[in-house]
Amino acid sequence: MRRINIAIVVIAVLALTGAGTGIGLAASAGAATHASNGAHVSNGAHVSNAAHASSAAHAARATTTASVSHAPAYVVADCSQLQVKPSTYFFTCADGYAGLEKMHWTTWSSPLASGYGTYYYNDCTPNCVSGHFHTYPTLVVLWGSGTVKGHPGDRRYTEFTLIFTGKRPPVYHYNNGKPYDTYPVTQTFAAPPLL
Repeated sequence: MRRINIAIVVIAVLALTGAGTGIGLAASAGAATHASNGAHVSNGAHVSNAAHASSAAHAARATTTASVSHAPAYVVADCSQLQVKPSTYFFTCADGYAGLEKMHWTTWSSPLASGYGTYYYNDCTPNCVSGHFHTYPTLVVLWGSGTVKGHPGDRRYTEFTLIFTGKRPPVYHYNNGKPYDTYPVTQTFAAPPLL
């Protein structure tokens, strides 16, 4: 339980770091406006505080609008489509036997996306057609940055980290030909590019 709480704190800190960038931009714009009040122009005339503050605020808004309109869209590739904040996601495109469902996203920005939902997978026992689906509540973090083929203005998340908040799915291993399972709290793997 303590590990899960630490993981939640880490996600919150990362999300706040992304939000802090926006706060820092706003503070910079405010500081620039405050510092330039009462500035002198080159011919010795004094610019009024209100007029200068108004033009500085307008410049700050224009800069912020320009940077927002040119910011790349972050997407996640899901089989043959690009998605933003998907409610479902398939990890196995050919058969749909593992994925995420009922996703709710709390952040979706350039450093990372985070949310929560349900991870599911088919145990394929005795075979995949007759297998049983298992579900696990999970926190999801998307991170990393990669190019998107055919979409030069967009970026894609390159890594998934799943943090299981209750029961955990098995990870299968072999040691000297003998199978064994582990049940880690987190699992991280590469997000596929667009196929």
